[in-house]
Amino acid sequence: VTMAPGDQLYTLWGHAALRVRRSHPREDIGYNFGSVDIGPRVFWDMIGGQVTAYVARGPFGRMAQVYRGEGRQVVRRQLNLPADEARALAERLEAIPGAADSRYRSHHFMDNCSTRVADEIDRATQGALSKAGSEASPRSFRDIALRPLRRRTYLYVLVAILLNDEVARPISTWQAAFLPEEL
Repeated sequence: VTMAPGDQLYTLWGHAALRVRRSHPREDIGYNFGSVDIGPRVFWDMIGGQVTAYVARGPFGRMAQVYRGEGRQVVRRQLNLPADEARALAERLEAIPGAADSRYRSHHFMDNCSTRVADEIDRATQGALSKAGSEASPRSFRDIALRPLRRRTYLYVLVAILLNDEVARPISTWQAAFLPEEL
């Protein structure tokens, strides 16, 4: 599930989650990767790459309602896995919230809501997703990260200044999936 960008700073790059629907017991659960505790320092923590994120588990309908309430489009895609792989993925997801390692230091390019979703899908498909994304992307982390800011001149300039040359190097299409719209 991907959510379109929003108007708040922390929503400008979109969001990604996984949804598991079960028939027995009847459940429709959203696993919201990249949840953060919003506080007075969240902006500065984001800039400094110090945001601690976690996976929130809850009813998918409620999760989608929150994003739609912010005026953000919620796009669902069906992941067609064989039953045993789907079951293994659902079990793995169920174990994440509340686990000792369920909190992680979010990194805008390397470890965020979208990369966590991609990693889970990649595990479920025995590496097929990362293998399919091994070709070179025509863009860099920098190009992709700046695109949502192009109409916010001051923020664009600030972020462009903060991004170093390391993020201007070529990346693969698998790496480009750090942004939900690329996933």
